[in-house]
Amino acid sequence: MAFPLPRAAASAAILSAELGAQRPRVLVDEAPELVDHVPHVPAPGELSPSWTGLFDGYDRAEAETGHRAADALVARFGRPDAQSQRPTHEVLVTHAYPIAWLVREALGAPTAR
Repeated sequence: MAFPLPRAAASAAILSAELGAQRPRVLVDEAPELVDHVPHVPAPGELSPSWTGLFDGYDRAEAETGHRAADALVARFGRPDAQSQRPTHEVLVTHAYPIAWLVREALGAPTAR
């Protein structure tokens, strides 16, 4: 089960209050895709030896859950909707892994990076 990240929710409330004063149509919504997770657990050969211990303890089920969450994140926020008739601007407030994963996706970087 995913829960909103308290610091991210608090930051979103502050942003909403500030943006709402300038633009009255600011919607704040939780997104289940913006949870703290490890999107990819690399195989030992994909990392330099100094990084190997970082992923110790992740089992296959956790790795698969993280990968599914990463796929959902990219599907919702990582690809612009070509069918949309009007532009949408969203501010994502979350933690490091989801943002890093979206940047990795935008740059076309390998999953282990």
